[in-house]
Amino acid sequence: MIMKQLILYILFFAFASLGYSQSGDTTRSNWNYAVSADIVSRYVWRGTDYGNSPAFQPDLEVSYKNFTLGGWGSAAFTSYNIQETDLFFSYKIWKLKFTCWDYFYLNTNSVRNNYFEYSNNKTGHDFSFDTEFRWSENFPLRILASYNFYGADTLHSSYFEISYSCHKKIPLVFSVGYTPDKGWYGNGPGFVNIGVGLEKECVISEKISIPVYCKLVMNPQRENIHLVAGITF
Repeated sequence: MIMKQLILYILFFAFASLGYSQSGDTTRSNWNYAVSADIVSRYVWRGTDYGNSPAFQPDLEVSYKNFTLGGWGSAAFTSYNIQETDLFFSYKIWKLKFTCWDYFYLNTNSVRNNYFEYSNNKTGHDFSFDTEFRWSENFPLRILASYNFYGADTLHSSYFEISYSCHKKIPLVFSVGYTPDKGWYGNGPGFVNIGVGLEKECVISEKISIPVYCKLVMNPQRENIHLVAGITF
């Protein structure tokens, strides 16, 4: 059943992409927008598998100069009872990007299902602040620091990641993620996300190509390993 659903989603978006553009022509404006969607074999984020199921993950962004407002979500293909909807606001300056995230998980088995409840001891939201540094296109090093400062994560988890993109011969991305304390990502200090990814453009026609990617992700602290494949529309 899951495989049939996955095939139907792929066919739907492949045909839909024939008639719709995914991003705006912004050559004459300070405004930008982008709409995309991923279909992934597993929702694995920062070394943790959420749902043990294929998932559909839409994304939308509207930008004005260096400011961006957007939303991201994930819905499992199975009867997994937690669906995610995240909002974010970011600002870019120099080689830095600052992002404030509002993570919200609609959990049918939880009392924290009221989206408009923001009291610290009752809310299902979690607010996180990310700082991201990218060196340059010639030296594609990325450093990320993330801190959950308010909401459902009472442990105020922190996460740090370093990644590097190698595109000379094979388009590989290497990443290492670490958490300094007990929280969302692990039961204590340790490496929780060591991975390598590969991406390829799947050409459908002269005007249409779909990015296909695969990631091998290891979580040494939890002694887990995941091989995740996805396509982006």
